[in-house]
Amino acid sequence: MTDSTNSNNKENNTDSSTADFHQDHHHHHHEKDEIPLSLAKALATGIITAVVFTAIGFLWYIIANIKYLSKGSYKHLDNANLVKSIEPKLFIHNLIHFNALGVVGLGLYFLILTPFLRVVASVYQFLMVKDRAFSIITGTVASLLILGFILGVLNLSI
Repeated sequence: MTDSTNSNNKENNTDSSTADFHQDHHHHHHEKDEIPLSLAKALATGIITAVVFTAIGFLWYIIANIKYLSKGSYKHLDNANLVKSIEPKLFIHNLIHFNALGVVGLGLYFLILTPFLRVVASVYQFLMVKDRAFSIITGTVASLLILGFILGVLNLSI
């Protein structure tokens, strides 16, 4: 009976340690799998937010200018202002004055920033999995994007 008890204890210990290993192993993969899933959700949220703000701002812009549209006077609508709504100075001005072009600009900034945040999150993801090469590559890409944005805001070129 002692042999069978020892045998059962060995099996139970083996089963529990195997179960612990599988649970730890599964948990480890689960965390890595959560990162791309959370990034996908963040990207979707960013794109949806961009579409909503841009659509609301554009509709607001059309409604605010409906008197010109109903008269067939499209010349009053300055397409350049709509396009320029993302220029930093004009964007901030429009946002402070809470007008249609400020909302359009906000949507466009969400659209621009969403993929940028994906790159930044990728740097973090590669650092977490200790992938040095991809950490350096994506870090360089993120740095170049930041440099490009700063140069654009300052209206400078290299």
